[in-house]
Amino acid sequence: MPPRPGHSGLTRAGSVAQREFCLAPRRGLVLASSPGVMPEPIHFHTDLYRREAVQSAAEKYARKARIALGESNGHIIAQVEPTAPMSDAEWCDVRDEFCTEALSITVMRLRDLTAPETPATAALQPSIDEPPWELLMPFGEGLPIGLGWLLESLSPVRGGSASLALRHEQHGTAHVAIRRNGGAPLGVAHTDRLDFLLMNGGSGSTHTEDSIARALIAMADTLQRHSAAVREGLLASLLPHAETPAPDAANGGAPRAWQPSAPVIDAARGVVCTDVGDDGIGRLAFYDAVLAFAGRNHVFLTRPEARRVTVQVKPKGVASVEGLATLAQDLSGRSSSSQRGRAPRGNAADCRR
Repeated sequence: MPPRPGHSGLTRAGSVAQREFCLAPRRGLVLASSPGVMPEPIHFHTDLYRREAVQSAAEKYARKARIALGESNGHIIAQVEPTAPMSDAEWCDVRDEFCTEALSITVMRLRDLTAPETPATAALQPSIDEPPWELLMPFGEGLPIGLGWLLESLSPVRGGSASLALRHEQHGTAHVAIRRNGGAPLGVAHTDRLDFLLMNGGSGSTHTEDSIARALIAMADTLQRHSAAVREGLLASLLPHAETPAPDAANGGAPRAWQPSAPVIDAARGVVCTDVGDDGIGRLAFYDAVLAFAGRNHVFLTRPEARRVTVQVKPKGVASVEGLATLAQDLSGRSSSSQRGRAPRGNAADCRR
């Protein structure tokens, strides 16, 4: 949906992209926006929400709100205005429902796009005899990517992936599986085209030296900014990463970010928040755990930093303190159950961002 003329909120999006949207409190006041005064924009992180899903949600709520979309600094910026006067509580519900719908449609689209990889589908993928260095331009063999890590070697494409070896004088060698980003990236770094998954200890998701992830994220950022044309069929030879379960904590595979802690209750806003580490976990498994709360609650996701997601859950209607406490217990219980079932669990974060 293109921005309307004079919509200053979108032209200022770059300066506010780092301000995170929070599910709003219900104050029961009458909403009356003055001409030229724009409500706070909503920032959907592109790692967590698909652009077409946010667009579809915006179209669904077109009778209740005028929603103009833009993009800035890895976020989809939604400038939302009511189409008619309504109470503050009603307006909060519209915004929160829009956010939850955007997440729900994102998950639906990812289910349509993500098909489990099987040995048969991998065998059908074409092989590329030469290492696909053109995918990593301007980087090449022996060149540094940052923090002391060098690109040591790159394998040809086999079975839908290429294997990248990184070398560090102190930390040794690390191996990275490069696959196509099919819309649900699972690796520690990705571009619009590629997904980079660390293959540590053979598990693909064991926590390792933090500098590897930071170096890969920096490399992916450079690749994204200098994206070049590649040979026809090269990207098609790569398969997206199949949904992989998170490692069992008993085997020492759980990332440090998964240490359990209680969710945080923000009684003033009527919101319960928790942080989860999504390093190496199946994205759809994570979404399923979150959407389990969407029937009676509004849900919103933010990414305060790499490999960490803040989950905000807000009951529909007016929630009592006791109701929030029950929701926090349910969220904690779901996290514990998901941990045993190899889905994420994380540290609690301050909701009030």
